[in-house]
Amino acid sequence: MAMRRMARHVAILLGCCACCHRVLAFMPPKLPPQQLSCQVTGFYPFPGGPRGPLAWLFRDTHQALSVVGEDQARLHMDFMTEGGQAHPVWWDERVKWRVLLGQSIRGQVRIRGGGRGGLRLVEGVGGVAAGDDAASDSSKLERLRQIAEGYDCRMNLYSNNCRIFCARMRREAERLNAEELGAEEARARSLAADVRLAIALVRASALPMLYPGGVLLLCWEGLRDL
Repeated sequence: MAMRRMARHVAILLGCCACCHRVLAFMPPKLPPQQLSCQVTGFYPFPGGPRGPLAWLFRDTHQALSVVGEDQARLHMDFMTEGGQAHPVWWDERVKWRVLLGQSIRGQVRIRGGGRGGLRLVEGVGGVAAGDDAASDSSKLERLRQIAEGYDCRMNLYSNNCRIFCARMRREAERLNAEELGAEEARARSLAADVRLAIALVRASALPMLYPGGVLLLCWEGLRDL
């Protein structure tokens, strides 16, 4: 009699375990939080650019940032002169020389979602957005969008150009990613991100200096024998 009861209890226990296993099998696994992934793309900013060997030389004239978040939601953003090609810096020699000498001009942040909505422009200091764009599905992407919309749009060839914008937005994405990490890992990743930002800022500031540096070198070569 006792053996029958024990066998019945064991059968009930095994049945409960089997039911729990089936229920857990239908439950979706708990996935880690999605991290923002950034990729910088270089290109010539306007259609009808240089061809041949010059096309390769100017392939990274302008840089933009593509960010992928949760559910493959995307943001594409860049920092451009206000009005794009219509800005006087592209055709007025006097404005070009002022910019080469360090004068700031008005720029704009251009933001576009991954195939949904239209172009969103942010002009002036403090971020004044215009245009239509669908809200991103990712909360991190939405926060990064808000940070980009508040970006300082005073463009400077040496201290606030398109490369510096991409570097700073990548750093902000790293900061958002570190919020869900442990203290030690977040500290290590933040330090690495700061180092990458510092290197990117130095490179982004030094590259435009090649233009006035080359002019000064040519002038020096021509004047030193006089």
